[in-house]
Amino acid sequence: GAEEPRVIPIPSTLKDPTSGKEISTINGGSLQSGTLVLRTSKGSMRYKKKGRHNIIYKAESGFIGYVPVPDLDIQSSYRDRIYGECDLLALEPFKQNDRGVLAISPLTRAVREFISEQIQEYVKEFEVRDRRLINQEEKNALSKMNEALDRWKNRFLGKLIQGLWGTGEGA
Repeated sequence: GAEEPRVIPIPSTLKDPTSGKEISTINGGSLQSGTLVLRTSKGSMRYKKKGRHNIIYKAESGFIGYVPVPDLDIQSSYRDRIYGECDLLALEPFKQNDRGVLAISPLTRAVREFISEQIQEYVKEFEVRDRRLINQEEKNALSKMNEALDRWKNRFLGKLIQGLWGTGEGA
């Protein structure tokens, strides 16, 4: 995982994915802007740490709900290593008694979509990093195979030439 959490400012307006309308995340300027903090785990959280594998919603009254990361639209196996929190005061009116899922509204849909997009961008960085590591490992393995083939070829050609020309010692 990454050593430091990724802190992402939440824009003052987000687009509702259903209606396409711009929704204020700062209640027209009367609230502070929020942040999304993404953290990574070294291992998968999908099964053993399922309770922590969430994005926790926080507002003025503290913890107000969460969304499980697997429920978000993220196309990468790296999503199983992501968790975090969304601190946004404008979400306060959408908390429900069970402190689980927030009430459905244009704002909660827009925030959920924003979180999905940010996680998708974040996991791409891990995929690129791993592709680079795999490419380097493949290059190293190929280089070792070429060296082994060169040694074999040189020994084979040496014996072949020696057999064709003899040992060079007088007859």
